[in-house]
Amino acid sequence: MARKKCCVPTFANLNNYIVQLIKSERYNEEEGYWHFANGIGCATCTNGARLVAKRFGGIVWGYYSVDNPSAALGHSICAGHDFAIVSNRWLVDYWAYRYPEEIPRPVLDAQQPEDQAIINTMYGSPECWKRMASFDGPGLIPEDNCPVIGQKGFIGFRYFVGQSNSLTGERQKVLL
Repeated sequence: MARKKCCVPTFANLNNYIVQLIKSERYNEEEGYWHFANGIGCATCTNGARLVAKRFGGIVWGYYSVDNPSAALGHSICAGHDFAIVSNRWLVDYWAYRYPEEIPRPVLDAQQPEDQAIINTMYGSPECWKRMASFDGPGLIPEDNCPVIGQKGFIGFRYFVGQSNSLTGERQKVLL
């Protein structure tokens, strides 16, 4: 089954979807929090990442701050951070763009040197990332489709997959 044109993972479509998410934000006075039109909280990094990954067939990746000390995101605000990787190329982070406003744009292209530098600084070592959720079928990333950019810093999305025990929430590293 082919994806709808709006759901084909291009830079423009990813950015347009983030704009749609921003426009859908509503404040729930009774609960005292911001949420998307579907009712889930938009001030939680995992929620934005899951929406993007589900829409575009991506994967939610994340890390605990203590396990990824080189990452600039997640230390001062929470115990870690989650974000979406789409098409083994784009790192999409609604939350970091919208709430702490720590990245200049919500869609970062791993094939662009300027964005690679942002990824290296803000998200630390990909070896410390763990897979949180997949929306791309079996969820394995073909090794020959992974970007390997430069010898330092950002080295691609294929090295570690995190498996989460749905009952305990424990995460494990699994070498592919």
